[in-house]
Amino acid sequence: MRLVLFLVAITTIIPRTNGQCTYMVEVFTGDREGAGTDADVFLRLANSADQSLNFQLQRPGNNFERNAVDRFVATNACIGRICKVEVTQNGKYPSSSWYVKGLNVSVRQSGSNKCVSREIFTIDQWVRDPVMERAGNGFKTKYHWMPASNCDHGALPNPRC
Repeated sequence: MRLVLFLVAITTIIPRTNGQCTYMVEVFTGDREGAGTDADVFLRLANSADQSLNFQLQRPGNNFERNAVDRFVATNACIGRICKVEVTQNGKYPSSSWYVKGLNVSVRQSGSNKCVSREIFTIDQWVRDPVMERAGNGFKTKYHWMPASNCDHGALPNPRC
């Protein structure tokens, strides 16, 4: 009996952690005139409880070109199934507007490589230059999208990693 009480006390004192996950993000730039951007691009990934992680999507080379797919990998705390994304860009250069076709986000537990989830976000929208927003013409600089699958608190994960 004492052993059980001791273990319960330990588990309430030591915070539980979900460990580390590897986030693999594929970004699809659309095939429209002027679709690419040289601006800095940022991504916020959130779960159904709105716990989130922020990333700057960058790697050597020329990213986010017209009709291209860019792949990024990062390790961070596991937050579970990704239910929402927010895409922003900083309008670093003139005419930085960017046409985003979509995003694929795969999450795997680091070490075991166990699939946590894979979500597909269809966007088909321009992510406009922040300078345009300041000019008051109604363009938005960030967007939220939900995946096609159900992401309620009780929903089963969608592991198609």
